[in-house]
Amino acid sequence: MDNNVHPGNTIRLINALIKANKRFDFMLLPGKPHVYGDMQPYFNRLLMEYFAEHLIGDYYRTGAEIR
Repeated sequence: MDNNVHPGNTIRLINALIKANKRFDFMLLPGKPHVYGDMQPYFNRLLMEYFAEHLIGDYYRTGAEIR
């Protein structure tokens, strides 16, 4: 979990967004503080796919496996 935000604060924020009927995206990287460490390749791939989908409308994905 993030080392500068208590997990309860994250849960309260998510709860408030849901109650306000707001759309949001959330990614949890278990065991990681405020950086990605050995999950950096995974994070980079998801970030690129997210931008491709939401900024240029490219919804093509090669599969569920992230290489």
